[in-house]
Amino acid sequence: MVVKNRLAIVMPSYFEENFGGAEYQASLLAEAATELGHEVHYIFATLGKTLANPLGIHLHPVPRRKISKRFGRVWWLYTPQIRKLLEEIQPDATYVRSGVAWAGAAAQYARKNGRRSIWHVAHLEDVTPLSIPAKLRRPFDFIERRAVDYAIRNSHIVVCHARYQAEALKKYFNRDSEVILKEQPEPTEVVDKSGPFTVLWVANIKGWKQPEVFIRLAREFSDDHRVRFVMVGRPAGGEYQKYLEASMEGLPNLDYLGELPIDVVNELLAKSHVFVNTSTNEGLPNTFVQAWMREVPVVSLMWDPDDILKPGEIGFCSGSFEQMVRDVRTLIENPSVRNEMGKRAREYALENHSLKKNMGRLLNLILDDAPPPPDLRIPL
Repeated sequence: MVVKNRLAIVMPSYFEENFGGAEYQASLLAEAATELGHEVHYIFATLGKTLANPLGIHLHPVPRRKISKRFGRVWWLYTPQIRKLLEEIQPDATYVRSGVAWAGAAAQYARKNGRRSIWHVAHLEDVTPLSIPAKLRRPFDFIERRAVDYAIRNSHIVVCHARYQAEALKKYFNRDSEVILKEQPEPTEVVDKSGPFTVLWVANIKGWKQPEVFIRLAREFSDDHRVRFVMVGRPAGGEYQKYLEASMEGLPNLDYLGELPIDVVNELLAKSHVFVNTSTNEGLPNTFVQAWMREVPVVSLMWDPDDILKPGEIGFCSGSFEQMVRDVRTLIENPSVRNEMGKRAREYALENHSLKKNMGRLLNLILDDAPPPPDLRIPL
């Protein structure tokens, strides 16, 4: 096979070691690019696990450093290694899907060597300047932010997965971007809602995802024997995890299943009736799209990316815990409303989040000739 292009994905984590939304999307990109005959390299900070590498790509693990994050994020400490690896690999294009200093290193490599660089926004905070108090409280974040700002101004293309991100990018950095909605493979599971009424929560356990709110929600329905609440996600560890597990005690209607493979999560979604999100801040979660494709309305406590839920009638953005309880109860008590909402959700997701369509656009941006970025050669 003749190699068309050499692509370097530069991410702090690799999906086999740390499976999150950004890592999953990067794996979809790596798989699609490989199938099209491109040579894919993946640079990441390894946890030291044995990797199966099911995609058959070129892995470049960098030993992860055990450094306190008391003063902020420390990904900038890896940049000399990232630059060296990129010079050795000599990719035709670099791709970073994370708001870390590595994005600046990738953009700098591309600038120096006349190659293409793509930075993909993950969260709103990636395109929001740090406040003065934040800089003083966590000075390492300021160093990290400088490198991300360099990537914003010097990457050939910046990609957002929601309009609100693109608007923030334009507001704070006067940088245009491409908006490509998150892509997901079409579901292969049989959608079957005949089992027990299931309210599902899926996320890696982190404080800002507020799993304790879901536990509180389950407690509100503890007397309703029709309803089962299920939590899925990698444990946080430490005192926070102990606190959550203690909070679950005495709740017979709540099951915590820990971390599960994505295919098992999709099987659960195909049988679930409501998907709940309790995060304080999100991009556009993969789980929203996974749920919609399997006819599951989303009830989000705080977050409605691009106001999709209410206008699209494919879920609720509650805004408060009390309203969330009412919204979940509405879907429990009104099966016709829930079923219609689920059907609209599936139609919306298949139309707007097609893997074939959206991945095709992304690959064209990454691997076709792209216009140069604005000529702002700010030192990194």
